[in-house]
Amino acid sequence: MTLTGRVRTVLTCGGEDFLGLTAEVFDGTGAVEVCWLGRRIVPGIDTGRCLRVTGRVGVRHGHKIMFNPRYELLDEQPRTAVEESRDRV
Repeated sequence: MTLTGRVRTVLTCGGEDFLGLTAEVFDGTGAVEVCWLGRRIVPGIDTGRCLRVTGRVGVRHGHKIMFNPRYELLDEQPRTAVEESRDRV
């Protein structure tokens, strides 16, 4: 799955059994939690940043999650799915 959206939150998580950086990416229709395992910092991943992530989506604690995705930082503001559907009409 590929998702283009804006980062709403960024958190560093750590404990005995888990270390990683998580970000919530919102595309205008919903959000996916993105998690980079074993990383405390991922270059360019900041709140408000637009990006495109690609990877497999699973479910964790009832939320969609993507582990260790490929990502591309975007300079422009992403178009939401709602905006794209308006252009098709």
